[in-house]
Amino acid sequence: ELYRVIIIDFLYALQIHFQSSKALHQVIYHACNEILNLKLLPALPLKDGQSNYSLWKEMYGDILQIKRESWIELANCHQSNITFCASPVVTLWTIDDEIKSTIESPEIAFQQFVRLTSELIELFKETRGRAVDLLSIEIANVFYQMKSFEKTMTLLQSSHEYYRSAGWNLIASDILVKYVTCLEMLDARTITIEGEDVPTISVLANSYLNFVTIPQARDKITWWNKFLTLNENAQLVYSLDLLMTTEIDEKVLLSASNTYSVNPVSYTH
Repeated sequence: ELYRVIIIDFLYALQIHFQSSKALHQVIYHACNEILNLKLLPALPLKDGQSNYSLWKEMYGDILQIKRESWIELANCHQSNITFCASPVVTLWTIDDEIKSTIESPEIAFQQFVRLTSELIELFKETRGRAVDLLSIEIANVFYQMKSFEKTMTLLQSSHEYYRSAGWNLIASDILVKYVTCLEMLDARTITIEGEDVPTISVLANSYLNFVTIPQARDKITWWNKFLTLNENAQLVYSLDLLMTTEIDEKVLLSASNTYSVNPVSYTH
């Protein structure tokens, strides 16, 4: 734990010292590399039985995360083919040849991003589940930009339901837009969900209805019309509670001879 405090404090001290320098992220990137290569730290990959195994993994993860964030800042500044984060570039950061070689083409930058992020996921997967999920979404966003729609869809499959059930509707809506776009772009009759082949048309219809029921979703009429074009052919089970509320008047009426009726009232959400 002492190693962790000293090293992370040192990196934050570097950030403060170089905060007005255009070399900030170049310095941080190389400092993280040097620390990760120190002989006094256990070599990766760590073994389950190793002393303080979880603590070492978390510390490596924290250092790698700082390195990755600096690399992303440099990549966003010096190449425009792939957007790795949403924040705008406000400083023209300096970059050396070693780091520049990791972004010299969209494919190389993409591979470097996936490598750094995958390593971070491996280090955090046992202790920071939600961080791992967000990192997976970041990889999916880059796959989406590279038009790797099948890989994007695979990564996003489980994320939408979680964020929707947690009430994070803006994130859920953004994930669903990409997921649906991938489904529409892929010419597949079925997709595999939790080990079962499900008709793509049914998944699309269900997704369109999800857009209609997400409070922050845009263009609900468009999604509703898309749903109507598929509805007759889709095998769909969908909770009407998300679309409308139905109430039945407690009064029973005699509407005709030997015929009784009630008055149902429906409210759309």
